[in-house]
Amino acid sequence: MKKFLNNFTLIGENLKKIENTAFNIYKKQKEGKKGKKGQLSLEFSVMVLAILVISYAMTSHFMDEVLDQQVKKVGDVDVLAKSAVNLLNSGYNGSEASLYFIRSEIINREGQYDITIVLANDTPVSENDKNFLKDYIEDNVSADTTVALKFEN
Repeated sequence: MKKFLNNFTLIGENLKKIENTAFNIYKKQKEGKKGKKGQLSLEFSVMVLAILVISYAMTSHFMDEVLDQQVKKVGDVDVLAKSAVNLLNSGYNGSEASLYFIRSEIINREGQYDITIVLANDTPVSENDKNFLKDYIEDNVSADTTVALKFEN
């Protein structure tokens, strides 16, 4: 009987060891899954961050290289047109014009700029004043340009 109890105790201890081993294996598997999920989440976050940084860099490069030059041209043309109108309104070159700058329109065709300056006038504008406006803008823009004047009353 003692032998039977010893065997029963050994069996019980072995069952506890098996139970602990199974529990430890289950626990490690469960922890391993959590670790892998966390790792995948981190890798995905890093990948998304890299894509965002690359997209931002490409967009900012495009904006700096391409659009900045065109925006600079628009700004230059606006300033030049306003300067020419102010010169004529102040009596430059014997002008008696009364002009108002409304807007400039620019069409870019592969390095060739077609510029239309839209003006309003209170008094008739002489051909000399029109030529001065065109020449002033064409001479001061650093690209091939064609300037047209459009008057709105």
